[in-house]
Amino acid sequence: SAAAAISPVHRLDKLEAKLLLVHGEDDPRVPKEHGEAVAAAAQAKGVVGAHMTFAREGHNIRREPNVLLMWHVVERFLCSCLALPPPPQLEARWTEGHTATVRWAAAGATWMPSD
Repeated sequence: SAAAAISPVHRLDKLEAKLLLVHGEDDPRVPKEHGEAVAAAAQAKGVVGAHMTFAREGHNIRREPNVLLMWHVVERFLCSCLALPPPPQLEARWTEGHTATVRWAAAGATWMPSD
């Protein structure tokens, strides 16, 4: 099918960089299982990457603690890819109550939260 032809799970052999997957666990457009399949395939291929999900979030991450944490991770990811110094750490109070779970983080995924 056309969807299978463009699915990231079938295109990981073309990946030449790091991978960051962010997924809302209640996403009505992209089922959680699709993100899990991409993460599993990337992990099996030895891709430097990570997969983070957010409970009670859909296709868009909307809750403030989740948004702040997600964009902080994205910023750290981009700095890592571009060989720039990482941004300062977030104050814990800004992301208190976030619903993120790190499902997979390769050893080289230095942009992921350490807690």
